[in-house]
Amino acid sequence: MSKKTAFNPIGFTLIELLIVLAVLATLMSIVAVSFGNARQRLDLEGVAHRIAQDLQSCRSQAVSKSGSCRLSFKSGGYDLDFSTDGTNWTTRRSYDLPNRITPSWSAGEAITFDSRGFGDFPASPRPYEITLTDGNHTLKVVPSMTGAARVVKP
Repeated sequence: MSKKTAFNPIGFTLIELLIVLAVLATLMSIVAVSFGNARQRLDLEGVAHRIAQDLQSCRSQAVSKSGSCRLSFKSGGYDLDFSTDGTNWTTRRSYDLPNRITPSWSAGEAITFDSRGFGDFPASPRPYEITLTDGNHTLKVVPSMTGAARVVKP
């Protein structure tokens, strides 16, 4: 009867397991940092598209209800206001921007649409822009007099 003397290990050594865990931890930290940056960028894009959508909605309300509708801007957000006579404004909806997003309006404090759907914009600057920044990324919302709005990267 012969004895087997060859060592035939089954499984992994402790060193191999530690190396695999170190590689996985490094990859997970890279993914976590990338996910955080992507999340900030997506939040900024969401706010920009919401402003563009509210501009179009404001124009539609002005036309459908034969009145005036405006987006009035404040330091941390904006209000969607409606008026039947152009003087007595009632706020339909308020929207506060997230704290990490900083807005700037290129001129004026409001964009108003009349009952025909035309926007009242300041004469200068052209084009009127709403700039949004989160510190790392910047987007601009450029509305037109017909209520359409484009979201562009500067």
